[in-house]
Order: sequence, then structure tokens, then C-alpha cells
Amino acid sequence: VPAANAESSSRWSSFVPLRNSMRLILGSRTLLLATTGIAFFICTTLFLRQTLFLEGESHKESTVAIAHSDRDFEATLDDLAVDDAAPGASNAQRAELRVALRIAMLGLGIGLGCWLSGVLAGNRVELAMVPIGGTAIAVLMGLLSCGGRLPWIVPPALVAVGLAGGIYIVPLYTLLQLRAPKDSKGSLVATSNLLNVTGGLGAVLIFPLATIVCGFGLENEGIDRLTITNRLFLCSTVLAALCMAVLLWLRNDLPRRAFGWITSRQRRRLRVSGLENVPSTGALVVVGSAESALDRMLIEAAIDRYVIFYNAKSPKSSNDCGM
Repeated sequence: VPAANAESSSRWSSFVPLRNSMRLILGSRTLLLATTGIAFFICTTLFLRQTLFLEGESHKESTVAIAHSDRDFEATLDDLAVDDAAPGASNAQRAELRVALRIAMLGLGIGLGCWLSGVLAGNRVELAMVPIGGTAIAVLMGLLSCGGRLPWIVPPALVAVGLAGGIYIVPLYTLLQLRAPKDSKGSLVATSNLLNVTGGLGAVLIFPLATIVCGFGLENEGIDRLTITNRLFLCSTVLAALCMAVLLWLRNDLPRRAFGWITSRQRRRLRVSGLENVPSTGALVVVGSAESALDRMLIEAAIDRYVIFYNAKSPKSSNDCGM
């Protein structure tokens, strides 16, 4: 395998490549969008994973508490699956199997979402999938917070969250790989992984604080602990919404891209060639004839960089020329 940058000298200091990569990320709105979006996704996913583990423990305790009360227990799809898979298991084993099934549902949804995102994007980086998937994640997280009142909604909602997550994350990873310069692609991807670890550590630090806040005012350690997990699912909604707010602040063209992809069939069938000739950073002028809003939308969809349109009147026609 040939070296990516054979002329580059080796450095003993590991902070120099990190510093250079951070400068490169901060200097490119496209790379900043990709790395920030991926790190937020890792943070939200790990927060959701910890919530599922706590939900499993709370479910085990609430089952015991309900057994000693006059309340009825409503079984969900994964409860029935656990009964079929391990009929003689203890409460601890049943709780672990139940959590494993829910995480498997989330993973199944992510796999299907990654495949679906590739099918919908075609042969280009489709940034319209980012706001569509991110918004769906936030909405579906809100549905998970209703699991206490509607237990049957949790399993399909987890699959749907994973599906939306796959649709959201694939364009960002593709954008990072495509727009990372060849001479520093390895260090840039490594820096992105470091930011992902930072996002994961942030989820680990936020989760105990969120648990304390969500448990405020609850006294019953058995039945009412399920309320904490429902509130934590709502906290996941806030994290997903915060992620989308940051991405929209970085690239305010994302809603416009999503709207164009949803409303225009021609936009969805667009095929792009020569995208590798578009530089990742620096000034770029694209000159083309754009006589309608659809033409401008197609030009914007073909380029993954932030596009600003300037209109010039043609001397022979009153039509606008997109440039």
C-alpha cells in the first residue's frame, strides 16, 4: 500500500498532527459539520444505551414491586420474547436478556438505516439525509419517553430510532472520508475518533447528573423508578435536538436541502460526476446557467460545500444566471 504522504517527515510529538488536524477541521465548515455531527451521534447513542441498561434494572425491580401490589403488569413484545427464549430464567437473567434484545433492535435499525441511506443517496454525498435523520431521531426519542404509558411502543420505536440513526450518520462519515485531504486523511480520521471518544465521555459524565435530576421528587424505588428512565429518554430527545441545532448553526442550508429532496423527484434522481475535483477548502466559484429555483436547488445538491448564489442579469435576456 503506497504511503498517503511519502514526503512528510516523521514527528515524535503526537500533539503536532493533532494540532494541525484541529486547525484543518476548524478552517473547513464541511469538515467541522462532519466531525461535530458524528461526535454528537456517539454521545446520544451512548446516552441511550445507558438508559436502556437502567431501564432493564428498573423493569426488574418494578416487576417485583408490582407482584406485591394490586397493579396489573402489561407485557411488551420483548417480554414475550424473553419468556419464549428463557422460560426458567431468573429475574436477573431475564432483565439482561431483555436489555440485550432492545439493544439488538436498535442495532438492527441502524444496519437497515445505513443500507437505506446508501440507496437514497445514489452516487453522491446526500446531506439532505442529515436533517431528515436527525429530526426523526429527536421525534422518536420523544416516543420512547411514553414507554411508561404505552409499553408496546418501545420495541418498534427502538428499531425506528436505529433506522433514523443510520440515515443520519452515513452521509457524515462519507463526507469526512471524501473531504479529508489525501496527505492528512489518516490523522484527520484519528482526530475525528478522538472527538468521538470525547463525545462518549461526555455522555458518561452527563448520564449520572441527568439521572439525579430526573429522579427528583420520586420516592418509590420500585414502580416509580421506571419514570426516571422515561425522563431519561426525554433527555435523549434534548440531546438529539441540541445536535441538530448545532449542525443548523454550522450549515443553515441543511433544511433547504432536505425540503428540496422531499419535494422534488428530479432532485432525488440527480447523478453527479467529477465531485472529486471540488476542493475541500478555499474559495470556489461555480458558474452555470440557473433559470429557475429548481436549477439552483440542483446545483446546491450536486456540491456538498456551502453554496451562496449571486444573480447577474444577462445582457440579452431578463433571466437570472446562477453563479
